Amino acid sequence: MEYVSRAQVIEIKPTKEQQIKLNRMFLQTQALYHWALETNQRMYADWIEDNSNEYPSYVSMAREYTKVKPECANLLPRHTAVRVLRNVCTAVTNHLKNPEHFKLPDFTKKRDVKIYTMYSSNSSSYVKQKKVYFPKVGLIKMTENLRWSEEPKAYNFKWYAGKYWVTIQFSIPKPILCNNDSVAGVDVGLKHIAVTSDNVILDYPASADRARASVKKQQRILSRKQEGSNNYNKQLIKLQRAQLKRENILHDVNHKFTTNLCKTHAIIAMEDLHLAELTEKSPHYMRAKFAESQMKQIHFMLDYKATRAIHCDRYFASSKTCSHCGNKKEDLTLDDRTYTCEACGFSIDRDLNAALNLKNYAVGLVKPDQINF
Repeated sequence: MEYVSRAQVIEIKPTKEQQIKLNRMFLQTQALYHWALETNQRMYADWIEDNSNEYPSYVSMAREYTKVKPECANLLPRHTAVRVLRNVCTAVTNHLKNPEHFKLPDFTKKRDVKIYTMYSSNSSSYVKQKKVYFPKVGLIKMTENLRWSEEPKAYNFKWYAGKYWVTIQFSIPKPILCNNDSVAGVDVGLKHIAVTSDNVILDYPASADRARASVKKQQRILSRKQEGSNNYNKQLIKLQRAQLKRENILHDVNHKFTTNLCKTHAIIAMEDLHLAELTEKSPHYMRAKFAESQMKQIHFMLDYKATRAIHCDRYFASSKTCSHCGNKKEDLTLDDRTYTCEACGFSIDRDLNAALNLKNYAVGLVKPDQINF
């Protein structure tokens, strides 16, 4: 039986005393991150100067942490602190291997930290009667029960917008939402969130537009506050909650759309997008739209929900190719919302044409006897 990793995000309601402890621990996690980054840079500079010195690997960093025991980590459980060290070493190693793809981690100011997180291992945390235990804090109330009966594998606590969440990770048997051999193509974009080859269109809901207007309003108010003041901090929380509301609205419609799609089609075909490259090559006035688009989120959900997800070739011209005769229209522009083929005269909506091309690509790639459920 094939097992997959799944996670459940649950809001928690700590008491005032627990909030004080959690806040101090979250802030110390950030301070330990800065200490680890500074130590890693110092050890790396020493190693470059003299190769006999210790290389800043995860093991040597953990040994240095045990030896020095920095003051910023005196409240943190051992496994939480070790995970911070591991994350810093992984980030630096990834940058050294591929500097074009991975940025070098940098020091951040308190106001620039969007979300504070803390890791807890399965051996240190547990769930008991709708409560979750975190070391040195105690049992914290959860707002919902666990979705799966399997034993949790790890816990991640999060602090954002004045609220607290715990993400509990499980390893469960892979669920099969659909057992037929139906194929669907999904085209994601900027005007619509997504369009399927069945002509199902997912648009941005009106509630998301209203939430976006609220975000702009709260951002404008924040810009008039003195940075670092109490009023600034209060307004920052209001802004974060407005952003969170919009994210939740979009997250909800994305989940409903992808779940319904994967329940009716076993094979989902989509583009292999490089969102950073698209954003970089697009005109400056479109970059904000790419940043707010749901392309990455839709593809991520389809990847783990679909019985089989197929990514078409990255340079497959799904928008420029006629889904009726296969002719390629080289002079297609972004303003052309209707695709009209110059060869056969076929006329169709631009996004629906792309979705049909993705479906045709998958049908030609997969034969019925190659479908495994």
